[in-house]
Amino acid sequence: MSSMRRTYVRPSRFSTKAVLRGRRVRSGQGLTYYQVVLSWHFNRGDGECVLSEVKVDVEITITLPRWPGVTRVPEVERLRWHEIRHRIEQHEYTHRDFTVEMAKELISELRALRARTCGALDRAAQRALALSGAALRERHAAFDAVDGRGRN
Repeated sequence: MSSMRRTYVRPSRFSTKAVLRGRRVRSGQGLTYYQVVLSWHFNRGDGECVLSEVKVDVEITITLPRWPGVTRVPEVERLRWHEIRHRIEQHEYTHRDFTVEMAKELISELRALRARTCGALDRAAQRALALSGAALRERHAAFDAVDGRGRN
């Protein structure tokens, strides 16, 4: 059995400020790797600092199993293989969707941040990223526990 990779990239033109990376443990079936790169610009005014522009780049690579010899097996095995692979694909796509949802929520959260200094705002943005990353890892783990495909 071999594997196939699909990568989804959302590019940005801003300078990088923070990176969130994650990789689900390979279960012998599929693998989803993600990287979320945040960038922002500060704007001072009226005694506070705000994030004037926020960008999030999301790169997700999904590795799925392939069976090169599937065309040489009986039809019943071929049909079973396609069913199994489809379930693995849907499982990994759910992890992809979790990551994209988190990135969208994080953009909204960052845009709402305010602070008296830009340094404090930068620290608040970094904390928001860390909390979002932890919540995302927990969501991935909970899904794997329920779905049963995240085990080795």
